[in-house]
Amino acid sequence: MIRDYRKKQEELRQVQYQLDHLGACTTVGKTNKEIAQIDERFFLACEKADALKAGLQQK
Repeated sequence: MIRDYRKKQEELRQVQYQLDHLGACTTVGKTNKEIAQIDERFFLACEKADALKAGLQQK
């Protein structure tokens, strides 16, 4: 049980790192398709982070 909790914490740290990176990406010089891909990855990471946080709070 503690391992699962720590595993979720580590996964949340990784997702937070991804969010920080994607949030800092510049869109200057990017095509609309590239910007859309960055946005999609960012919002998917947000959803994953929310799900992980909810899972950690249930414990």
